[in-house]
Amino acid sequence: MRRFALELEELKRALLEMGALVEASIHCSVQALVSRDEGMARRVIENESCVNKMELDIDARVTRLLALNQPVQATSACSSSPSKSTRIWSELATWP
Repeated sequence: MRRFALELEELKRALLEMGALVEASIHCSVQALVSRDEGMARRVIENESCVNKMELDIDARVTRLLALNQPVQATSACSSSPSKSTRIWSELATWP
């Protein structure tokens, strides 16, 4: 259970970090629009790939955490897409 709590805390930190980056991106995009700063707008667009990578990483970590710590029925019910269900079953297959 301790490992679960630690992983959950790491996920919380990662979500907060991603949220802060998204918040900064929104702020910069508004500033770029108001000031018509093309360079700032380009930086916002470039940072989007970082946010996307963070989202995919968090999603994968949540799926793994659920797969290794929840009953299969609950995990399947929580899954929002067939690809997530496939990943859950893959995680379970490699679980010791």
